[in-house]
Amino acid sequence: MSGSNPFLDDDSDSETPKHVYAHQSSPAKMDGEIPVDILAEQLLKKNYVLTALELYTEMQERGKDLPRLRNFFSNPSNFEQQINCKETSEGLYRTSSCSTFDSLDITRFSDDGQQVDERIAVLEFELRKAKDTIKSLRANLTNTAEQEASCLQNITDEAISNGQIELGNGWEVETEEAKPLEIRAINHLVNEYLTDHQYKLSAITFADENEEQDFEDWHDVGLNTAKPPGLLNLYRDFNNHVIPSAQLKQVGTMTEEMETNSSVEVADLNSTVETLQKQVMCFEKENLDLQKELENCKREAKFACEEIVRLQSMQAVEVINDCTNVDGNITTSPTEIIENKQLVTEDIIDGSATKTTQNSDTITPETIQLRNGQLTTPFWNALYSKVQSNVENSWLKEEILNVCKTPEQLTSLLTKCLPHIVPTVLLAKRDQLIPLLLSAAALHPEISTRNELVNILFNLIKKPDETERQMILLGCVAYAKHIGESRSEEELLPQCWEQIGHKYPERRQLVAEACGAIAPYLRAEMRGSLLVSILQQIEQEEKMDAVRCSVVKSLALIHSLQDDDDKYKQAFQLMRSFLRDKSSTVREIAVSTYLPAVALWSINRCTLHSHLYDQLLSDLENALNDHNQKDTYAYASIAEEEFVPVYNLLSYLYSAVLLEIQEANDNPSIETSASVHELPPFKHELNDPRTIVGDETKCNKLIQSFDQLVENDAKLEGYELLSWTVNQFIPRFLKICKFADPSSQPIVKCLCDFILSFQNIFGSIFYENKVWKRFVSFLEECPENHTTCVLPVYVATISSLNSESVPTLNEFLLQSIVSLSKSELSMTAMLSTLTSLRSNPQHHDAIVQVLWSGVMHESPLVRAASAQLSIVMTTADVKAHVLSSRILPALITLSTDETIEVRVATIPAFASVVENPSVTADAVERVITQMIDVVSASTSGYHEHSHDGTLLGLHSVQLQLVTTACKIAPTAHPKFRDEFLLPHLVVIAASNSQQKDRSKRSEIALLLLETYTNLSCCFIPTNLLHGSFLPALKCLLLDIETMHPERSNEVSSLLNEVEQKLERGSIVSEGSPRMFHRGSGSIGGLPLGQVVTSGADDARKKILTTWDQIKFKAPPSPTMFRWKK
Repeated sequence: MSGSNPFLDDDSDSETPKHVYAHQSSPAKMDGEIPVDILAEQLLKKNYVLTALELYTEMQERGKDLPRLRNFFSNPSNFEQQINCKETSEGLYRTSSCSTFDSLDITRFSDDGQQVDERIAVLEFELRKAKDTIKSLRANLTNTAEQEASCLQNITDEAISNGQIELGNGWEVETEEAKPLEIRAINHLVNEYLTDHQYKLSAITFADENEEQDFEDWHDVGLNTAKPPGLLNLYRDFNNHVIPSAQLKQVGTMTEEMETNSSVEVADLNSTVETLQKQVMCFEKENLDLQKELENCKREAKFACEEIVRLQSMQAVEVINDCTNVDGNITTSPTEIIENKQLVTEDIIDGSATKTTQNSDTITPETIQLRNGQLTTPFWNALYSKVQSNVENSWLKEEILNVCKTPEQLTSLLTKCLPHIVPTVLLAKRDQLIPLLLSAAALHPEISTRNELVNILFNLIKKPDETERQMILLGCVAYAKHIGESRSEEELLPQCWEQIGHKYPERRQLVAEACGAIAPYLRAEMRGSLLVSILQQIEQEEKMDAVRCSVVKSLALIHSLQDDDDKYKQAFQLMRSFLRDKSSTVREIAVSTYLPAVALWSINRCTLHSHLYDQLLSDLENALNDHNQKDTYAYASIAEEEFVPVYNLLSYLYSAVLLEIQEANDNPSIETSASVHELPPFKHELNDPRTIVGDETKCNKLIQSFDQLVENDAKLEGYELLSWTVNQFIPRFLKICKFADPSSQPIVKCLCDFILSFQNIFGSIFYENKVWKRFVSFLEECPENHTTCVLPVYVATISSLNSESVPTLNEFLLQSIVSLSKSELSMTAMLSTLTSLRSNPQHHDAIVQVLWSGVMHESPLVRAASAQLSIVMTTADVKAHVLSSRILPALITLSTDETIEVRVATIPAFASVVENPSVTADAVERVITQMIDVVSASTSGYHEHSHDGTLLGLHSVQLQLVTTACKIAPTAHPKFRDEFLLPHLVVIAASNSQQKDRSKRSEIALLLLETYTNLSCCFIPTNLLHGSFLPALKCLLLDIETMHPERSNEVSSLLNEVEQKLERGSIVSEGSPRMFHRGSGSIGGLPLGQVVTSGADDARKKILTTWDQIKFKAPPSPTMFRWKK
């Protein structure tokens, strides 16, 4: 055994002399037995290692030791030497006990497994020896570290005893580098700190940078000591330890020098301290006196409060007694008596209570969290005042706004409110309990009790009216402002959620309004999720318009505070559904409140032009393109609904353009002398650009910048919104005008109002430079464009333009009439244009001049067009003298024209004159005369065949006359209807039966059926019924049975009705006195007395029959007709 054993103790040697073994083993020797040491030597010599190991183990179990075996088994070189022998000599057999684990062949011993167990025992022994070795090394390392720590502690104690350092002082500069052992310990603590405090990524990075260390096991550090506390505990215990530094000696030196140089200052400070101590003693004495005086005041105040309570109870009893007379009837209002008997105690209570200074119910942006400063104060105030009703100032309003903050304030509030509540315990006065409920809920510590009080607040009134709801909402706002976001979400929102399905609509409306009122005092995520969900559920299940209007208002408030782009799509879809709601009230509220909120949101998102306006314009285009699939009324109604949001967003488009100019040029150079074009008055304050921008002065400066930019004809590069307005918005509007139906006057009016509003908002400079030229070029492309709605829209703005290049209104109108008539195009657009101009009395003279110029024109086509357009100036909007002195002479002139088409074109205009309620009898006579002359004129030389040689025999004239009669029959003057329409209609009905052309016969027959249906509702004299009405219906029945047999029942019903009227008229006329009619004594030859008597008898019979059918379920009350006092 030549190798040395490094694992032996210092006093042991690997080569122990044999005599030492013999000497040590002598105690183990017995008589007749081999000594144990000799036996061990023989076992090792013959390489019976396992047997020697078992011997050594048994000796240790008995408490004995064999140095030979201990040294052998503790030296690994004994086993390594045998492995090397095996590698050098393959023929040398190695015992299993000397084999290593890597060379162990388990399969070779798979039969009995005995040698495997022996090898495992050897490995276990080696493992125990290795662990013992590690423990010994750690013990040595720990002793070394403890010795260094004790030396450091001795140095520190010596420094403390000498006054060089104090506890809690640390070093500024580390003079020595950290040892590897210290680094491993500190690394372990740092990793533990990062892991415990959820710095997972930092901990992973830190572990990657120290791969050689296992942070899961403290023993990997290499010390046999317990793991120290964490970094946090070490930091907290830092002041109890001292760590010396090189600079501490200098600090001590500086202290000595300061003590030497400042001895005089110390003396002065000592004298100052003595003086201050004397002053403190004086103040303490004075404080004791004041405390005694305060105790006396408290006792007096307590006595005064008890007296106040006693006096108030007596006062309440006295009030009730004064309100009630001897009979028990209430004679005087309790409130008046209380006001007349105000005691001094009220002043005492007012003086003892501290009132909250927040008396305003206006929510300003300073009290809520604005959306990144994008919500301006004027816009918010305008929106809030539009949505929330104002409450008149009263004591109740002040008490609701002043939520108590201390128990003393609550006591004061109770003493103020109780006199108002006790005498008036009525349902109508329950809103006076709101201050008490709010204050009690705000100050109560238990959440269950607070929830009960808030529940009472929402259920205080069974069916709250508008004023009562506003009081409750005012209380909810004050309560939410006082308790904060967290409590508001926990206490107010559950009450709103519970009442969304209440059976009374007033309560559901209260919930809808409460969601909007408390929205500014909740978290943004709660506003966008729970509040919106509550309001959506109410809107989906609600049928009452009032409740749905409240939902729209609350959503407007919520989305004006919203800043989450993910919620914008939801808000847009809600807006579209509200704008298309069946209820007109809901649509109006959506336009006035919800649309502005979404529009401002889209401006902040920079998507007003790219999304909001684009979608609304697409909806309008789709509605106008469907005019062929709907009737006229439905088409106009749908188009108007789609026009409203597009019209109201003009001011937001202009505001967005101004804000874009501001962003492009933060400091615009504005001339002080530059004028600002005046903005038009807006129906809703929310649509005013000054409100949207937020400041009137700032808005005026931006308008000046905009006007200068447009006037200088600057390039639009860099101005996305302005470029979109000029290059996309205006062309799309022209496209809309092109597809719109010019015969629909409501749509034409919407288009004209839109362009006028656009011109007023953006200014005349912008319209002339950027918009007007596009209209001119569009109209000059082809004559057919004059037949679209572009014509009335263009004419609507001509009168407001002052440019020299713009033609006058008269010139343009006359040129358009001539162009359309010579091209034989439809005059519908021109008719709508003149109708739009007629709404302004200032344009009446211009229209008459243009029409007279057309009457005197050389072209018969122009004269016929003027006759057709003259119908515009025959309505009630035109003054009577203009109609009689200028329009009627022009029509008479045209009715005598040599061209038949011109004469026929005057028929609708003449018919329109007799519809005017202000027309004179002389004018009616003139119209009748001219109409008779027109239809009885000869048709010699005319290309169309007439069966009787007159114009009345022409199919075109018959069609024009029947169409006009169908339109004016119910509203025409009776003289015109009796003397012209009915006699000529019977002629047309009789001649139509002889018409060979089936299409013309069918056309006239259907128009006659509609005309006589309208005439059946009018009063017609009996002689005309018998002479004109009845024969015409018989001829019409023949035509309808031939051409449209399915509608013959309608004609038969009209015949039966006329025959019944004739039978009743003949019965009543017997013995009836004759009366005169308008000086002629008859109506169409029938005495007026017969007419009046017949109508009176019919009315009397109907009334008596109806009265007999009335049956009372109970006898009428004797007080039914008594005057209500």
